[in-house]
Amino acid sequence: MVDKNSLYGIYDVWHVPFWQTRFFYTILAIVGVFIFVIVLLLVVRRYYARACQRKVSPWDKALAALERLKREEYSTTERGKLVYFTITIVLKEYLHNRYRFDVQGKTDDELLTYLQEQNFEQNLLRYLQDILDGGVMVKFANVQAMQDEILRHLDVASLIVKKIIPKEQ
Repeated sequence: MVDKNSLYGIYDVWHVPFWQTRFFYTILAIVGVFIFVIVLLLVVRRYYARACQRKVSPWDKALAALERLKREEYSTTERGKLVYFTITIVLKEYLHNRYRFDVQGKTDDELLTYLQEQNFEQNLLRYLQDILDGGVMVKFANVQAMQDEILRHLDVASLIVKKIIPKEQ
C-alpha cells in the first residue's frame, strides 16, 4: 500500500485547461446568445424593410424619383442627357405598373405611337411629347439644356403621374 505522504504533494500542481472551465463555457454561451440576437435583429430588419418597400405604390415611387431629380444640378450636357433618360425610364415604368402597358423596351417614338393606339388621354400625350422632344434635343443634338427647361419638364412629368393616379387611392 502506498502512503499518501510519499507522493510529495503533487496534487497542488494539477492544472485544468481554460477551455474546460465553467468560466469559459459561460463566456461561450454569452457570445453565442449575443450572435444569435444580432442575426435575429438583422433578419427582422430585412423583413420589415422589404415589407415597407412592397407597400410603396407605383405613383409614389415615380413621384419620389422625379423629386430626387429636381434637387440635382444640370450644368453639363451629360447631366442633361442623364435626367431625360431617367425621366423617360420613370414614366415608362410607371405606365407599365399602372396600366400594364408594354412600353419599357420601346423608343420614344414607339412609346407615343403605342399610347395613341391605347387611346391614352390626348392632353397628357401632348405633355409627354413635349418632354420627349426636350430629351431628343439634349440626347442626340447635344444642345445644352437649360436648368429651367429641365425643371419644367420634371414638373410636367410629375403632373402626368398625378393625373393618372387611380381615384380610389
